[in-house]
Amino acid sequence: IKGKNGSLERLYLVELDGAYPVMQFSMYFPNGLPENSEWPNELPLPAASTPTTTISFPDRKVLYGAFTTSLPRDAAMSDVTSTLISNGWKDMKHGVFIKSAPLSITLVSFSEDDNGNTRGFVLKRLLN
Repeated sequence: IKGKNGSLERLYLVELDGAYPVMQFSMYFPNGLPENSEWPNELPLPAASTPTTTISFPDRKVLYGAFTTSLPRDAAMSDVTSTLISNGWKDMKHGVFIKSAPLSITLVSFSEDDNGNTRGFVLKRLLN
């Protein structure tokens, strides 16, 4: 949601079958998205990708990253899924991953525009 004063709010709704009906995450940026592109090692990044935004909220134990990739959406998701599973994450389906030690959730989403450009984001949050 873009504000008239340049602010930006992002809402993420996640369904976890059997665990919670819907979880909501929101982020508010009073001055729009920061222009930081240093990618944190804790977030997966598909091959052939370019970070566009990274944000750390240490007090909330949240990391966020957005990127573009030359991979098609399905290939990018497959790449990220393989990386997360090999690092001990459980695939809950639909871009939701859970890790028990430390208890964490990672959300991954991709979109592809009419020109074949793929954008993605990753949001990781420690839950304890």
